[in-house]
Amino acid sequence: MDPSVANESNTHPPSELATAQYLPESADDDDSTFVGKSPEDRNTRFVEGQVIAGRYTLLEAIGQGGMGSVYRASQSQPVKRQVALKLIKTGLKSRDVLARFDAERQALAMMDHPNIARIYDGGVTEAGQPFFVMELVDGVPLTEYCDRKRMVIKDRLELFVAVCHAVQHAHQKGIIHRDLKPSNVLVTEVDGRPTPKVIDFGVAKATEQKLTDMTFADTGVIVGTPTYMSPEQADPSSMDIDTRTDVYALGVMLYELLVGSPPLDARDFKRGALLEMLRMVREVDPPRPSTKLSGSDTLPNLAANRNIEPAKLSKLLQGELDWVVMKALEKDRNRRYDTANGLAADIQHYLADEMVEARPPSRGYRLRKFVKRNKVQVIAGALVIWALLAGMAGTTWQAIRAERARAEATENADTAIQVANDLSSFADKIAFFGLQATISDTERKRVIDSNLVSYKRLLELQPENGEIQASVGRMHRYRANLCRGLNETAEAEKSYTEALGYYSTLALKYPEDKRFKQSHAEIARDFAMLLKRIGRLKQASSLLEDSVREYEKLQIAESSSTDIQRVQANILIDQADLEYELGRFVDSEQTARKAIAIYVRLIDTPRSHPDVLEPLFQSMAENRLAMCLREQGRIDEALVAHSEAVGRSMALIKTNPSRDFLAFSYRNRAERAFTLSRIPDQRQTAWDEFSESIAGCAKLSKQFSDFSFYRHWQGRSTLWRASLNLLMNRKDDAVKDLASAADILGDLMESNPTIVEYRLDAGLTSLAQAELASTPEEAKPFYQKAREAIEECVARNPESENCRKALDQLNRPPNKP
Repeated sequence: MDPSVANESNTHPPSELATAQYLPESADDDDSTFVGKSPEDRNTRFVEGQVIAGRYTLLEAIGQGGMGSVYRASQSQPVKRQVALKLIKTGLKSRDVLARFDAERQALAMMDHPNIARIYDGGVTEAGQPFFVMELVDGVPLTEYCDRKRMVIKDRLELFVAVCHAVQHAHQKGIIHRDLKPSNVLVTEVDGRPTPKVIDFGVAKATEQKLTDMTFADTGVIVGTPTYMSPEQADPSSMDIDTRTDVYALGVMLYELLVGSPPLDARDFKRGALLEMLRMVREVDPPRPSTKLSGSDTLPNLAANRNIEPAKLSKLLQGELDWVVMKALEKDRNRRYDTANGLAADIQHYLADEMVEARPPSRGYRLRKFVKRNKVQVIAGALVIWALLAGMAGTTWQAIRAERARAEATENADTAIQVANDLSSFADKIAFFGLQATISDTERKRVIDSNLVSYKRLLELQPENGEIQASVGRMHRYRANLCRGLNETAEAEKSYTEALGYYSTLALKYPEDKRFKQSHAEIARDFAMLLKRIGRLKQASSLLEDSVREYEKLQIAESSSTDIQRVQANILIDQADLEYELGRFVDSEQTARKAIAIYVRLIDTPRSHPDVLEPLFQSMAENRLAMCLREQGRIDEALVAHSEAVGRSMALIKTNPSRDFLAFSYRNRAERAFTLSRIPDQRQTAWDEFSESIAGCAKLSKQFSDFSFYRHWQGRSTLWRASLNLLMNRKDDAVKDLASAADILGDLMESNPTIVEYRLDAGLTSLAQAELASTPEEAKPFYQKAREAIEECVARNPESENCRKALDQLNRPPNKP
């Protein structure tokens, strides 16, 4: 592939435009610049192996254009490297050609950008042929690279933004490229990352100063490649070409990146039809990308090259991407983006889910973008919906004719539902861990509350709408889960009960719709975990058993459903947790192994969109398995399971270092360290792992103080490290760790009195402090704290094996006064 001028451009007097010699060489070569040919060119060429200027050895020809030839060359001095060397073709020594060659050389010399091929050297051969030496770009054209790599739309857009920035750099240097096209943007890989390079400034134009002291004719001449020309560039009479002509060419390239072909394709025109093609460039508006895609017979292949389903690709292009492309392709350049950076910025707005500037947005569009962009302010969404719906019952009916009023009401209702759905989509993203690492849990809850209010308002107007009922139930579930994370246990219990009520009703009303039974079982599972935390193990066990039975039925009915298998595995993890809490370690081990087997099967199943959470859940199941094996004294087996859990979670955070993925990784490592501490020659390793987990959880706790999970594991890991310090004869360090753990866990117990595990860990810390006390008098207050906390845990949670063990330890302290 040509590293400097894959298909070099030339210029053509308007009188010559109708002749066949300026059409592509073949019907397939639609990307060719129209190039005049001289009979003299065909017989006089430089030879591979020839040395230019004493230091450049020509290796092979890699590109030709109407003005010059490009060779791969080996440079020997002052550094050794491969370069691209461009020579004027033998026989082409007219003033115009020499001037353009010199202009290209000067244009390259003025620019310094990582996405523009650099110039190294220049001069004249012994035969008097001008040459210059450039950076060798071993790449492929932009569109070809994206298709080869099957790049998704997001990645294509990010790559294209870099091209826009390179073009903007040229514009800032006062240079208009005038022949931007995919073959003049080569993509190579640097350190494994795609890097575009803009090449071939052979027909570039200066906007502020002359690129060369030599003169050449540029008036009344068509410059560039018609497929990518702007309307003003396709007009022979136009003398006013500015940087917006490159913006248009960028728009054509973006169009091709999205739908696989440019708006006008040279292959669709007969040889000699250039004038008609130029007329269409000037006068005919291209179809929107989504429109062109919908009529394409090659849609399945196009979608496959973009790693997306055909229907989803069409939907993705509709709206904002259509608007961005069509703004870049405006016939009137005053309506285009003013700069290449402006186009890049709008693409970045799209990628960030911010409002694009490609068209004056409607009221509904502005509202929907506001909802998606503002994370905390989105609570105003409910007020938006109220305002829209109020218009349906206000004075409108008296103010205008009934027909118009009905249309207005319908529009308001549709917009209200759209805003609610956008709120819901955002709520879906933030409701579960790992997806919105910068949002606190309090802010998450406010978003969910806003959406819940919105759907309740819609439900008042459409009480029989099953989908709206399901949305209300879903928001109650999200709210309950977040309240559980925030330790607002009473609020969580209330919301779980509400959610179960909605889905129970829907499951009875629509027995054929499996979604409602599935959601009911998932909510029962979540509710069970809340009840476990607050010590109501019998109720938790009953709810979880119901959930397991429901999913067993669903799995039998739809054994091939990966969604059902995934949730079934999640429920099994919770069942294993509950069995562990009850001291049923063998049962817990078997249940954890069942969950792991399902995750292994799911992860090994080829799917276009695998769930990123599956490896995380598998690591949780492996961690639970390790804990069960440890309690059975099977330490070697436990360590194998620990290694699987830690390795999987560490691999996950390399690609998605979100706060919750990090937290579960720290938890897995702390559990492994707790097991390692039982092996004398592994205790330093355990100490190091505890320390890293404590530091990581402390950092998360400081950043997200409203979510106690991080602080709890900081405190629990510190308590465990204190015990390890004692085993390693580091009593002073143990005392310090116990004091730190007591502060953390004591605060958690006081601020979250309903959470049994916080109270239990605080009690165990006090008990450890008592055992380290120097005198009975010093130990007494610690024992008193420990007794109050542990006996309260046993009273609330008599079935818990952990609570019973703590009570036994309390009643057999080594230094009991």
